[in-house]
Amino acid sequence: MIKITTPTTKRDPARCCIYCGAVDVTLTDEHVLSFGLAGDSLVLPAASCATCQAATSKVETVCLRHLWWPFRTQAGVPTRTAAPENFSLKRMRVEEYDRERDEIKRYVQLGMDDVPVDQYPIFYQTFEFPEPGITVSRETSAGIAYSLWCKIDSTQFRKHNFRSQEGFRLSPGRPEAFCRLLAKTAHAFAVSECGAIFEPAITEYVRGEPVDRLQWIGCINPPTTKSTALHEIKAGPLRVGSIDYLAVDIWLFGCIGTPLHRVIVGRLLQDMHCRPFFRVEYEGDLPFTEAQTLRGTASSWESPAG
Repeated sequence: MIKITTPTTKRDPARCCIYCGAVDVTLTDEHVLSFGLAGDSLVLPAASCATCQAATSKVETVCLRHLWWPFRTQAGVPTRTAAPENFSLKRMRVEEYDRERDEIKRYVQLGMDDVPVDQYPIFYQTFEFPEPGITVSRETSAGIAYSLWCKIDSTQFRKHNFRSQEGFRLSPGRPEAFCRLLAKTAHAFAVSECGAIFEPAITEYVRGEPVDRLQWIGCINPPTTKSTALHEIKAGPLRVGSIDYLAVDIWLFGCIGTPLHRVIVGRLLQDMHCRPFFRVEYEGDLPFTEAQTLRGTASSWESPAG
């Protein structure tokens, strides 16, 4: 279990919705990094209208309560909801597997067991994407492959005595919600730390509109060593051809060697005089005894916009 040790940082109030520009409406505080990931580490007051707050909360709920709910509970990161006593372990057996494509073609469900939180196999899953399309002169992300990235504890998995071809279903993979969470986090950080020095490019996507998301969101090579922080986020200029963009790099749970994501939040309108950087520090240990990294089968969105 861990404890976040970074004290709360509150920036000056935005006094308008940073996603749609609304003023003279009720505005709520925005957690730049979701409360369920970083507590009150970095807060931008009076920054989100009710409509946009509903849109970002929906995306956060999908990621925090579905994609990462068991991991967050076992790790002890902040939550506004009481943790369950058990998680459901949905057992399955692979009936048909394509070795050439490294893909499960068919499986059958074997049943479901309620497993106490401390005995549930711990895993953290995220997604690996190619570099953002506009940074490599890619015209569209249609058909571009991405893959699941997962950190598991092999010791815990073996305790459940899975037979050959047997396993359990991970929480639902939600790459679309994850991309929108990255976009929301990156834009909020850019506004919080840099101000109005850029022309926003992804606010419509944050609000739920379709955008060719992998043109603006992707991965870059992480440092060769794991982070010593729970999360890291930084912003800086990035020149592509003759255009200067503002790029935000987000390293969620970098302490376990996760992929490093980059979001291009828009065009710079003026020179940057600093490179904002924020770390969420912690104490304690994440509950991995024998950590192992797995990479899933590559997938792609049929439609580049979502």
